Amino acid sequence: DAGLVVEARVLARCCLENAFWVAGIAKDGDKFIRRMLHEDMRGRQTLGELALSKKPTLLEGVEDRLKELLRAIKKRQPYAQGLNPKGVANDGPLADLYMLYSQLSADAAHPTITSLNRFVGKGEANEKVIDVVPPIKECEVVMTLDWACNAVLGVCVGVNQLLGGTPAGRHLEAFGDRYYTYKLDEWPYS
Repeated sequence: DAGLVVEARVLARCCLENAFWVAGIAKDGDKFIRRMLHEDMRGRQTLGELALSKKPTLLEGVEDRLKELLRAIKKRQPYAQGLNPKGVANDGPLADLYMLYSQLSADAAHPTITSLNRFVGKGEANEKVIDVVPPIKECEVVMTLDWACNAVLGVCVGVNQLLGGTPAGRHLEAFGDRYYTYKLDEWPYS
């Protein structure tokens, strides 16, 4: 109702990314968690190198400690491979959802021509105008809600599996069945 379809699509994209990671943990366990740790270290290394390259004014001793930390990271993980959504999705059972993730990236998460086009309209004299609050199409709302529900449900199922089943998790299959039945029967854009 608030017209926040773009924001909802960004959140749906984040939920899909979380589903990819949960599926990775469920599939590869500690091996995937080590890859996550390597990615975290790689990210810290990149941030540390960026900080040093900008030559900010640092408190006494901070630059030396940062250089020491970066050397330690490089020594422990000299060839750490990063994780990315495409690779993680393609390595797991949710590979088919990567196309949706990519579409949400182009449509809402990044400033692409596709995403910015929703804000371009025509004025009274047929001139192009920027519409900061563009009209929302019902099909966009319904599809976004569907994608977000699927992603969140996928995360819930994956986490439930990782935990070996939970009391609430016993209801997930029935909940999913009801959701899909409702979707097939009631939603105009299924």
